[in-house]
Amino acid sequence: MGLIWELAQVKKENKALLIKIAELEAEITELKRAGVERPSPQGVILKDETYFQADKFIISRKLVRMEPTGSDSMDPLFDKGDLVIGLADFDRNSLKVGDVVVYGANAQYIVHRIHSITEDSQGRLYRLVGDNNGGRIDPYLVRNEHLIYLVVGVIYLKKEA
Repeated sequence: MGLIWELAQVKKENKALLIKIAELEAEITELKRAGVERPSPQGVILKDETYFQADKFIISRKLVRMEPTGSDSMDPLFDKGDLVIGLADFDRNSLKVGDVVVYGANAQYIVHRIHSITEDSQGRLYRLVGDNNGGRIDPYLVRNEHLIYLVVGVIYLKKEA
């Protein structure tokens, strides 16, 4: 009977240690993130393409607006229901790590940040990640032809109470 009790105590302590290790790893990841400069999206709209007219802000480029509904994977950049402004006519080969793009996967649109870029004989391959996905990189390798929009802005909408 004493061995069974001792085994139960060791399992209990092991579980507590595993939980503590996971908490410390998460804290270390957050500290690393806070102190490191991360790549930011690069500008694609020229200042000359923007102007104010009466009470309107005008961008003289063909833009699209999207209202993400799937998840909060891009917190804190935007939440579900905010307006994400995208540009369809952009040079895919000039994209950089840190740019935020919209791509198609499994019959849905996904808005994520470029994590890394590689090339093979068929062209560029992108690894993407949601800002709020705990560093988990998307399982897809995305090619230029799967990129639909380049995100150029966000309008934060007031949420209904």
